[in-house]
Amino acid sequence: MNKIKKFYLLTLFVGVIFLTTYFLQDFLYRKMWIFTLIPLYLFGIIFLILFIISIIKKNKIILLMGIMIIMIISITELFTSELFKGKKILEATLKDDLSSMHLILRDNNKFELMSSDIFTQEVYKGKYELLKNKIIFEDKPYINSFIPDTLTIINNEIIIRFDKNETSNRLRNLF
Repeated sequence: MNKIKKFYLLTLFVGVIFLTTYFLQDFLYRKMWIFTLIPLYLFGIIFLILFIISIIKKNKIILLMGIMIIMIISITELFTSELFKGKKILEATLKDDLSSMHLILRDNNKFELMSSDIFTQEVYKGKYELLKNKIIFEDKPYINSFIPDTLTIINNEIIIRFDKNETSNRLRNLF
């Protein structure tokens, strides 16, 4: 195999591995925690070096491949950004020593609940309905029963559940 063909295959291989680690970064983060950044940055830097070499050598095929990979990542980032989500109408956070939960309600009746601890972050998305001072989740907002399907808003606080004579576990509104 000649050098040019090997360079094509190497660039294609590194580009595909880079895209794969980019799209699987949430899964890899849950499995490898902070070490997820090593393959992502490693393959990203190698691909960037190969892309720059192809620009210098005016290699049109690899240049086109590099532009396509950059476009795929850019379009993905654009569609997952705040631009295409509804406007935030409520944002609240519940924190304890080692974990936190962050709730965002949007004007298009969709919610996001980010549950994180020192090692992982889970994102739950779904639809909700707001009736007076009640938030009713149409989609289950959490794997276990920590957050019920209905929350109550009282005095700028979101009450997760009521105990006998007191409320517990309040999500404090950030606004």
